[in-house]
Amino acid sequence: MVHTKSVTETVRPHERQRRTQSRPRNQRTRLHGESRPIHVRALEPEHVVRRTAKRGILSPRQRRSRSVERVPYYDSYTYRVIPDQNARLSALQKGNITSTSIPLSSARKFQGMDDVTVQAIKQPYLTPICYNMRRNGWSQLRKQSVRHALSYAVDKTKVAQDIFRGFSDVTHTFQPRWSDWYDGSKIIKTGVGKSNDIETARSKLKAGLQGTEYAYDDTMLTGPDGSTVTLKLVITQTSTTIKTFAQYLARAYGKLGFNIEIEPVAFDTLTSNYLNNSYQGSGRPKWNVSPTNGGGRDESVSEVPWDLCLGATLNTYPLTPSSTEMFFTKRGRANYTGYYPTADLKSLYDAARSETDEKRRRKLYAEIFGTLSEEQPYNFVITGRDIYGYRDTVHGSRGRQYLANWNRQTWYRNTQ
Repeated sequence: MVHTKSVTETVRPHERQRRTQSRPRNQRTRLHGESRPIHVRALEPEHVVRRTAKRGILSPRQRRSRSVERVPYYDSYTYRVIPDQNARLSALQKGNITSTSIPLSSARKFQGMDDVTVQAIKQPYLTPICYNMRRNGWSQLRKQSVRHALSYAVDKTKVAQDIFRGFSDVTHTFQPRWSDWYDGSKIIKTGVGKSNDIETARSKLKAGLQGTEYAYDDTMLTGPDGSTVTLKLVITQTSTTIKTFAQYLARAYGKLGFNIEIEPVAFDTLTSNYLNNSYQGSGRPKWNVSPTNGGGRDESVSEVPWDLCLGATLNTYPLTPSSTEMFFTKRGRANYTGYYPTADLKSLYDAARSETDEKRRRKLYAEIFGTLSEEQPYNFVITGRDIYGYRDTVHGSRGRQYLANWNRQTWYRNTQ
């Protein structure tokens, strides 16, 4: 909460509709680069602020009747929409607004400004490369060794530093490294150091494809019909960062022998036509738990075939790790990809959920997330950050850790 003469809120395009049609608090998927609206608030120094459970502001009599000291109070609230990103950033730079979100592509520019402070808050949202293991994806993606080969071909450090400009953290499982449930001793790392090697990746791929009609013809991988294997990579079309990432993947997988066909689509299309799936078998499905898991992977498929997916970031739930079960059990309601774990993850999740001893519970989650790093249902690449810019007149404790803005109500603006 920022103290000025009035309260201003700047939002991204279409954010007004998002706020009136809000998603659940613990949303599990969001478009890459999407961030919540920034609330810019504050008042003249002699005023104090308090919100009530009811809509509106305390009357003078209410304020006098309560013991309120150094509590925010404002006389007016202005809801301001700046649809154009460049205009919004220009307003921050000129001091016409106090705070707003900053896109990844502009973060370094604002970091170099003397009168703007950039805050990059660690977030639990993972940017994975998803593998379609349902019937309308490449059949060999169901093999752990093939998924490992693909993971070895991707340089995660390069992705984090060059493509995401250093505003991200490499990870190897479905938890960020800063999570209390991340146990590095149980994690199998891929895409870094010796586990990022194209020759090792090719060897793993060859081993995984033994006994099939897939084989190398010189440097390219060919299928049963003798042509080069082409994988469809579907991506969200709005993010330039994701487009750059996809182009990098096409080159990296090309070195592994694949031809990559990139298909940019709108986020809503990605969800409805690719991640959602429905039962196509005869009779009744064994299960139909949600639009994203309509049944077994041989019977429930998406409307449009795909092999790889990039651009939908997934919530890793570091505060409620049992919530991650929805992604990684056969009948999990968010099992978009048709992943069937080799290990008995369902029993591990059940045990962790009911365990009251924290030490034993940590061991159970360490086993779960270690197993996921081994089985690689996704390529767990990076967790990102939400980037905000504040004028230097705003004072408050702005860290980089998750939930760093929890005390924003205590921030103030010094105009002296």
